[in-house]
Amino acid sequence: MDFEGARFRNVYPVTIQYRGPIWARRPAGQQQVLGFCGMINARNRMGGYNGWEMFSVSPDLPPEFQLSIGGLSTGICEKSTRLGDVDLSDRFAARP
Repeated sequence: MDFEGARFRNVYPVTIQYRGPIWARRPAGQQQVLGFCGMINARNRMGGYNGWEMFSVSPDLPPEFQLSIGGLSTGICEKSTRLGDVDLSDRFAARP
């Protein structure tokens, strides 16, 4: 994927709630972290766009879960709490 040529839409801040063994590096019990959910359309090796996919990102999660595109991020974003109606897509676009 070419993240510099990626397009973003519907990007919003969220509170991600989680518990269970998948985030075993966190203390036991339910946790909350801040993150972002939205849609990404990135270029492939051939220069075409792959199509819009859900993504989630949170630097407060363990490294293997900090950025997710597709299936896992859909589950994360559906269970998260949206923090306002401000679309932050323009802030995720690559800058020269």
